[in-house]
Amino acid sequence: MLKPDWRYFDLEKGSDFDFITRDFDFFFQQNSSSVIIDEAQLSQALFRELRGVVDQDRQQKGRFILTGSSSSELRTGISESLAGRVAIIEIPRVARVFGGIIRDQQRRARQRRPSPTAQSAKKSPRPVRNA
Repeated sequence: MLKPDWRYFDLEKGSDFDFITRDFDFFFQQNSSSVIIDEAQLSQALFRELRGVVDQDRQQKGRFILTGSSSSELRTGISESLAGRVAIIEIPRVARVFGGIIRDQQRRARQRRPSPTAQSAKKSPRPVRNA
């Protein structure tokens, strides 16, 4: 895990979503730093609330990590509410990365395999010539 000592919340999980959004003040009093919130784009109100939390102590940086699978929605929430308060790191889609790795492995495997004609030549015995 990237940050094992940090608290992790996933807004796709109903209990995490409810815990955070039911009372933002309480949540951020209890979790003022070292917090990862995944799928943050699912709560646009989170961005507005987080703005106030960050502004209370702008000197303390790196307290929160927000992640999301829908970068356009996440970027919209950040640009509207957290402008000047965040650093954005885009990571290429995992599927694209894994897809590229798998295609490379398949291509290399094909290059290592002998051609079908070479394989059949090895398997078929040579005719015996009678003198």
